[in-house]
Amino acid sequence: MISLRLCITVPLAAMALGCAAAAVAAHGGRFSVKLDVLTHFTPIYLLGGLLAVAVGLFLGRPGLTWVVAPGAVAVLASVALMAPEFLASAGPKATGDGPRLTIVQFNAWGGNPKADQALAWILDQHPDIVVLEEGSRIGGRLMTEGGYHASCRGCLAVIYSKLPLVADNTVRHGQKVKPKVSWATYTDLDGRFTVFGVHRPWPTKFARDREETDALNAMVAARPRDRSIVVGDFNSTPWSFARRREDKALGLIRRTRGLFSWPAEQVSHNHLPAMFPVLPIDHVYAGAGWRTVAVKRGPKLGSDHYPVLVILESDVRPAAPH
Repeated sequence: MISLRLCITVPLAAMALGCAAAAVAAHGGRFSVKLDVLTHFTPIYLLGGLLAVAVGLFLGRPGLTWVVAPGAVAVLASVALMAPEFLASAGPKATGDGPRLTIVQFNAWGGNPKADQALAWILDQHPDIVVLEEGSRIGGRLMTEGGYHASCRGCLAVIYSKLPLVADNTVRHGQKVKPKVSWATYTDLDGRFTVFGVHRPWPTKFARDREETDALNAMVAARPRDRSIVVGDFNSTPWSFARRREDKALGLIRRTRGLFSWPAEQVSHNHLPAMFPVLPIDHVYAGAGWRTVAVKRGPKLGSDHYPVLVILESDVRPAAPH
């Protein structure tokens, strides 16, 4: 019985100590971009800590010292990182008296084997705006079969819509450098609004991530924030300090609060079977001129990302009569 207990205690203690060390070190992300990479995996440290505490309580004295204690540290440090995300506001709630805007965000993966299903699901949502990353197998059909037009086609994130287009940054003939961020300005019943499409690199690509972050912040700052919308695959979780800083810099409200979107299917960079998503890395931001109607995760559609569906309601007040 003692040897069996040791066989359980030793690997469990190693896991608990590892999760505790990583969760505590992740708090150094406040000062270090390299340590901030650790924050993205906080849900894993939390699950490891909870498992250690649950099992360690049944192991007796050795378990309390070597398993439960570090497990509790992992849980506390992880909760401290994640709690602000679930306590923050997702923006003003819809009242039902304004026009609605339906948005689909989806990293569809270039090798998607379920393109027919993905296209059908997107069209079934009747979206006003679709932002696709790696959408080569779906984007063209959105235009030919769905009647959408594309902005910045061939860019890292492509924006599709049927709404009247005012302007965009579509790559022009002879333009050699593609934009780092896609944008398109449309009109609806309440006037103009701008949508920005983003596809960020992994958080270990420090220089490129910084460059694209600065580009987006500058573009958003140059336009009216109230009706601006930012949509994309950020490859960044909301408990990272980099995401918190960008949330503040954008001056918009992130509507996807704790919406886990990766991994979905065992394709692309995901080589492990996943029964449920563990990282929220697809985000939708909107200015204070939009109220939140619904935020949902879609089904598995052949990509390692789940699609995200966000419905907003315009909060523009009509001008007072003279």
